[in-house]
Amino acid sequence: MWVIAFFSLIIFASSVPAAHAAGVTEGEAAVLFKRIIGLDPKGNDTKGLPGLTEDQVVTKLFADADFVNNRLATLVSRLSNEGSEPFEDGDDFQTSLLLTIVNDLDFRAVFKHPYAIVSATGTVVQPQRERHLTSNLGTFISQHTLDFKVPMIGNVSDGAYREGLFTTTGFGLRYMKNSTNRKPVKAAFDLFLCSKIESWKDTTLDPFWIGRDVNRNPSNKGHNFQTDCRACHAPMDAMRGAAAYYDYDVNMNRLTFLNAVAPKLNRNSEGFRIGDGTTDDSWENLLVTPVYQARFGWRGPTQGNGLLPFSTMIADSRQFQVCMVQRVMKEVCDLNDAQVGN
Repeated sequence: MWVIAFFSLIIFASSVPAAHAAGVTEGEAAVLFKRIIGLDPKGNDTKGLPGLTEDQVVTKLFADADFVNNRLATLVSRLSNEGSEPFEDGDDFQTSLLLTIVNDLDFRAVFKHPYAIVSATGTVVQPQRERHLTSNLGTFISQHTLDFKVPMIGNVSDGAYREGLFTTTGFGLRYMKNSTNRKPVKAAFDLFLCSKIESWKDTTLDPFWIGRDVNRNPSNKGHNFQTDCRACHAPMDAMRGAAAYYDYDVNMNRLTFLNAVAPKLNRNSEGFRIGDGTTDDSWENLLVTPVYQARFGWRGPTQGNGLLPFSTMIADSRQFQVCMVQRVMKEVCDLNDAQVGN
């Protein structure tokens, strides 16, 4: 469980400067409690911790329900939105990440495989209901698991996330509702590669993939397209085809798979007729020059069809690992917390 391993490493590095043969002191136990749980200890919260080794304390606190309901819930909430807000409503996107962590799975698994959330009775939990099931995450997680490579039924709404994490209701609601499916690309880089679009926009990239709906002469100033619009749309539009067959159904409140290109991807097609028209779910990552390769560390195919190969590319990159370490460090290492010995 590499996310938990990072928690352990970072907690020790920032909280307990040296090992103690006799175990941690009461003060160190209190600091470890706050680091791991994310709350100030109260009452008997740290009872039984003094005298244990650091490893024993961490193991015991990782099993505390508040570790899931507070620390991990906050972490995955920040991972679900580009504003890094810690109190987003729970949904199947967040629950998928939580189940991956607490079930000791490879964190990349939900990016690379189809899966379903399954109850203790073997019932597939329907995505459209998921937002109402996570008020008590500790209880919910103890009664559910992830079943990978379940038989695909043909539609995301049937309960199987046919192309992994990016086909959850939560992700679709945030990034595919009322959008031209450029947002999923922008969000994937921001959330999981810690890379805002401003850091990878590039005017030197081929504009071939830019959609017809993008004005080539905004405000009658064609140079604005060349110096600004093109820089973002060239890489983003080249990859947005990954989500071409998906749209968020506002009436059913769920992400739907259409078996064809969502009409919204080709709306306003009269804007620039010789621009790219989306005809399938193919995509290509243009950020593969030596400079970008050094930055992102792509480790597999950088083009393909559909969301699963796209999210696999994201999760297999070196920058994904770097970003996740940074996310955990930011979550745990609150500079306002008191340090042992200070």
